[in-house]
Amino acid sequence: MTLGGLVVISDRQLTGENALVEALVAAAEGGAAAVQLREPDLPARRQYELACELRARLPAGVLLFVNERVDIALAVGADGVQLPAHGLPVDAVRRIAPSLLVGRSIHAVGEIDEADFFVVGTIFPSRSHPGRAGSGLALIHAIRAATAKPIIAIGGITAERAATVRAAGADGVAVISAVLGAADRRTAAAQIVRAFGGTGMIRVQLNGQPREIPAGMTVAALLESLKVDPRIVAVELSGEIVDRNCFDTTVIADGATIEVVRMIGGG
Repeated sequence: MTLGGLVVISDRQLTGENALVEALVAAAEGGAAAVQLREPDLPARRQYELACELRARLPAGVLLFVNERVDIALAVGADGVQLPAHGLPVDAVRRIAPSLLVGRSIHAVGEIDEADFFVVGTIFPSRSHPGRAGSGLALIHAIRAATAKPIIAIGGITAERAATVRAAGADGVAVISAVLGAADRRTAAAQIVRAFGGTGMIRVQLNGQPREIPAGMTVAALLESLKVDPRIVAVELSGEIVDRNCFDTTVIADGATIEVVRMIGGG
């Protein structure tokens, strides 16, 4: 199991606690490869409840990570745990949780250890680290030169910056406000995935037939790929008719059922 692409990190201050899972699921439907539950000030039971709901609702293939809490990650069957720079040693985690992927947040070459991947930052100034200057792309270059393990860049990354981060050597990007602070989280995630150069595919049912399409594809892009004029069809997405004015912004989720029906005039 490898990690790359878009990782969306939770922040209930941006979504509200009751809407947090819904927002992260929307990000996953927009093409995020993984989500990380990071709400350290919540009681353990509430973190567990949120992680359970995420595990049940995330689309197939989307990885779930829990920040620092190895016990919660194990209890919910998460894919991995994200350790802070001065958190538990990797070998200690592997002794009690050999099945988990282990990530480490690092800020310098000297912090590289035996983790499976590294979340590297802060690259650009960000809302979550006010007043702190970013380390810039030079940090990604330095970490890339020192390890072949996956690098996930974090800190002030937007769709506009995603391509330059990848060019510097990152395998993925981790974001918070760039997705969770957006009005349409699916679309925001899809934009970052496309900008980063993501090529992930999802499975859908199109007019009763199984089909693979790129993650983050909109209804408009699907119709274009089918060479169908959007003015002469109606589109039903998982049981709901899509407003034609929303074709450009409606992102198709993994597992969706799509019906494209040609309208017939008469009189």
